Amino acid sequence: MAPTKKATKRSDAATAAPAAKRAKTDPNLAGVVEALEQAAGLPETCRRMLLAFVPHAFGTPSEDRHASQAEAVRMIGEAMQGVETTLKEGADTESDKVADV
Repeated sequence: MAPTKKATKRSDAATAAPAAKRAKTDPNLAGVVEALEQAAGLPETCRRMLLAFVPHAFGTPSEDRHASQAEAVRMIGEAMQGVETTLKEGADTESDKVADV
């Protein structure tokens, strides 16, 4: 007797999109990631590159870092200084508005 239930083909199962995996982030680096995401002056490709560097560059002790990891840390530091400057300017502007009231 022929089976009445249609068997699922592998290609049908493969078409279902798997759930996207989330990368585990170190909670100690969450502030660095957040600051890089706020960096308004960075092109999106540069931001993604710096975000990709974070776990590899900061996951290695500073004395054991390769020259490319040290350079990545320097670039991330520059981007974070830009974010800090932007936030300070915004805070100063708001403080001036409050002082005028």
